[in-house]
Amino acid sequence: MGLFYESHRHLPTSVLRIDQAGDLDTVQLSKAIHILNRGGRFDTQESAYDGDYAANRYGRLINLYQEKTALVKDAFTGRHFHGLPGYQPVADTLDSAGGHF
Repeated sequence: MGLFYESHRHLPTSVLRIDQAGDLDTVQLSKAIHILNRGGRFDTQESAYDGDYAANRYGRLINLYQEKTALVKDAFTGRHFHGLPGYQPVADTLDSAGGHF
């Protein structure tokens, strides 16, 4: 359990409160760690939608632009990465799609 605490200490308290782990017994804590290590807890497929809309939809604005990504350059081409999501075809180190080696 020490490895779990060490690898998750960077998370904000809104995501994980390690100080509350003392309230759990060993069995409960090991089950919680098992679930968190596998990506979280998920609802059933039947509860995914509320009519035509997602049941757990975002309540506020979602920013898809990532400034940190847009400021980084590709090591091979020297061009900046896109800060927005999009389709990128498979490319070689010269950035030519479907390149042959």
